[in-house]
Amino acid sequence: FKATSTRSRTLHSTHAPTPHTPSPPLPLPATMPIKVGINGFGRIGRLVLRQALKNPNVKVVAVNDPFIDTEYMEYMLKYDTVHGRFDGTVVHGDGKFTVNGEDITHFGAMSPADIPWGSVGVDYVVESTGVF
Repeated sequence: FKATSTRSRTLHSTHAPTPHTPSPPLPLPATMPIKVGINGFGRIGRLVLRQALKNPNVKVVAVNDPFIDTEYMEYMLKYDTVHGRFDGTVVHGDGKFTVNGEDITHFGAMSPADIPWGSVGVDYVVESTGVF
């Protein structure tokens, strides 16, 4: 292409148009998903988890909530009155719950300084308690 004027920025082809077959997309490089921790598993924390599950580049590896255990986390995620029923599998266990086959560690620390995010490799923490 050749610009006819620097002011108009109009482009004109210097060659006759030719048919073009687009190339197939190049494969993207394999990347590790970002490991996320969620502090607070109320309405916002559950919404963050649901959205993260839809994104292959994000993996929730831990949730901190000192007020609820994994059995109640399972129940709240499955039968959410705000976001609707969860379309997936949720199973609670001792110190963790499993969502769609992925284990999520449960912490119950009151103070953010006491949450051992590094023990599960968290890269980023989503603060969803509304306290901070």
